[in-house]
Formats: sequence, structure tokens, C-alpha cells
Amino acid sequence: MKQFTIGKRITLGFSTVIAITLAVGTFAAITMWQSLKGAKILANEYVPEVDIASKISAAIAEARVNGRSYQFTGDPAYLEAGRKALADVKKGVQDAEQLAAQATALVKLKEQVKDAPKLVADYEALLAETEKADQRRDKIQAEAAAAATAATKELEELIADQDANLKQEIADKKDAAALAERHTKAMELNRVIDLLNATRIANFKSQAQRDIKILAAALESFARADKLMETVQPLLKTPKENTDFADARAALKAYSDTLAAQMTVAADIDAISARRGAAAKEVETFAATLQEAAEKGAASVATSSAGSLKTASTATVAGVSVSVALGVMISLLIVRSIGKVLRSIAETLAAGAEQTAAAAGQIASSSQS
Repeated sequence: MKQFTIGKRITLGFSTVIAITLAVGTFAAITMWQSLKGAKILANEYVPEVDIASKISAAIAEARVNGRSYQFTGDPAYLEAGRKALADVKKGVQDAEQLAAQATALVKLKEQVKDAPKLVADYEALLAETEKADQRRDKIQAEAAAAATAATKELEELIADQDANLKQEIADKKDAAALAERHTKAMELNRVIDLLNATRIANFKSQAQRDIKILAAALESFARADKLMETVQPLLKTPKENTDFADARAALKAYSDTLAAQMTVAADIDAISARRGAAAKEVETFAATLQEAAEKGAASVATSSAGSLKTASTATVAGVSVSVALGVMISLLIVRSIGKVLRSIAETLAAGAEQTAAAAGQIASSSQS
């Protein structure tokens, strides 16, 4: 250090301080750049992924609710709303595919989104099956109602004829056996109408409570109607009675057949509903997996960025503190070193002045002698 001039000492000291400051600043800049990179990934990749997953979840839930409502009511408005929600699901999947193609950090997204279009297509196909099944159900229910109305009309006409004939036979003072036979025909036909009405009520109840077992039990009981008709048939005498009876029996069979078909289509609708629910669950699972992965990734990036910023902050504070402390120490050393030099110069100058004064005194003394 003694070999260094004052200028070199000052240069060395402040160069050291500047070097430390630059090192700290460089480290802080690199760390903050890494944090900025993480923030961009968070904003451009993970947050959009969470948003897409959330929209898909909401859309498939809406599609599921509307699909089920359409299944139960047959209201086209629910079907339209379900398809609109399904279009939003498709849009979400397309957005996820685009994000997967552009993203650098979402390495698992490409694999996760690969099967999503098929999952959505499966649900869409099942919704279309539901529409067809509901249309078949509505058609069969209309046919059942028409058959029941026709059967009721034919039976009521038969009963009316029997009542009219009974009154005429009473007026004609027919024998008791003839009157009993006429009464039996009327009673049995009334029992058939009672069974028909009970079955129609059970059918409505089954539809209202969405319980096919109610209709199954009623249909089993309704089979007795044909046996009652068999009891009546041998008692018929006139061609008109036989013709009306055949029409009524055909209408009853048509009603029974439509109820059986109604049970079949109801079972088909329930099966489709179960498959449609499973398909919707697959899409919901995909969206949930997407959202969970995005949230974990976002949390990881946020934690890493926060840690980097904390490290940069700590390093900056420590570096500045060291620079200040080192600058103060170097300044003190430089001041002390300069002080020593200045004292040495002062002492040298003082000694030279004394010697000059002594020499001057000797010269003066010699002059006077």
C-alpha cells in the first residue's frame, strides 16, 4: 500500500465499491428478470388455463342440467339451452388446444386436452339420442291417449246399448235369466272401464313421479280387462253387439300395446340418461384436472417468483450495506494514508526550513567577522 500513490489509492478504493455495487445490481437484475419471466408465464399461461377450465366446468354443468330438464319435460327450450351450453364447452376445448400449442410451461396440457373433443362429442351424441327417445315417448303417449279415448268411447256405447236393451227387456217382461244375462254384460263392461280408468290414472302418476314401476304394476292389473271381455263375448247376441265389442277390444289391446311400448322407451331414456350423465362426468373430470394442474402450476410459479424477489431484495440490501461499509472503511484508510503522507511532507518541509535558517545564520555570522 505504501508503494501506491494517493491517486491510485483513491481509484482502487472507489473501483472496489463500484465493482461490488455492479455485482449486486447485476444479480438483482437477473433475479428480477427471472421473476418477470415467471409473472409472464403466470399471466399468459396458467391464469388463462384456470379461466378456460372454469368456463368448461360451468358450461358442461349447464348443459347437463338442461339436458336432464329436457328429458323430463320434452320442452325444446331446454334442449336449445343445452346445445348452446355444449357449444360453449366446445369453444373452451378449442381454446385449451390453442393454449397448449402456444404455451411453453404447460407441458401436460397437450396430453390432457388430446381426448377432450371425443368426450364432448360423446355427450353431444347422447343428447341427440335423448331427443329422439323423447320424441318417440311423446308419440307413444299420444297414441296411448288416443287408444284409451277410443276404448272408453266403444265401451260406453256398449254399456249404453246394454242399458237400453235392459230397459226394453224389462218393459217386454222378459224372463229373469235374460235380464240377469243383460245385467251381467253391463256389469262386466263397467268393470273393464274401471280398470281402464285406473290404468290411465296410474300412467299419469307414473309420468308425474317418474317411476316406471307404477305403470308396470298398472299394466299387469290391466291384463284382467281382456279376461273380463272374454267373459262378456259369449253373451253377445246381435251383430251390432259383436261389432262394437270387437272395436272396443281392439282399442283396449292398442292401449295395452302402447303402454308396453311406453315402458320400453322409458327404460331406454333412463339408460341413455345414465350414459349421458357418465359422459358429462368425464368432461367435468377433464375440466377439474385442467383447473387443478393450472392452480398448482400457478402456485408454484408464484412461490418461485416471490422467493426470487425476496432473494434479490435481501442480496441488494446486503450488497449495498457491504458497499457502504467498505466505502467508509476505504475512505478512512485513504484519509489516514493521505494524512500520513501530508504529515511526512510537513515534517520534511519543517526540517528543511530549520536547516535553511541555520545556514542563513552561519552565513550572517561569517559576514560580520
